[in-house]
Amino acid sequence: MTDSIAKAIENVMKASNIPFAIYISEQGERFELGDRTVLKYPGFPRTLFYDDASTRDMYEYLETNIQPRMISQGEVKTIIGECGGNIFAFFLNSTDHVLEHYKFAKEVHKETLSQIENEI
Repeated sequence: MTDSIAKAIENVMKASNIPFAIYISEQGERFELGDRTVLKYPGFPRTLFYDDASTRDMYEYLETNIQPRMISQGEVKTIIGECGGNIFAFFLNSTDHVLEHYKFAKEVHKETLSQIENEI
């Protein structure tokens, strides 16, 4: 199942021109998809998911807040969500205004949930 979810996330990345994503399975396995070196701040993803405690904190954060969640560092923006205990976080360079990014994030989040739910 993990490979099929990773493939679903890769499909969304390709369709939405997203260069990098982190996927954490419900078992806690962490996968990096794509190329984070193309991000303006390639270390940014590691500031959000740096150990097991930060992953648990993110999962709790996602459970108690409306999704998708968006966090940014300069021009690197994220789209973070959870589905069936799986966390996905997309990272992209963007100069979009926050409202434009939010609309994009909602579309990407919806498509990701659809793709993952087809695999679960």
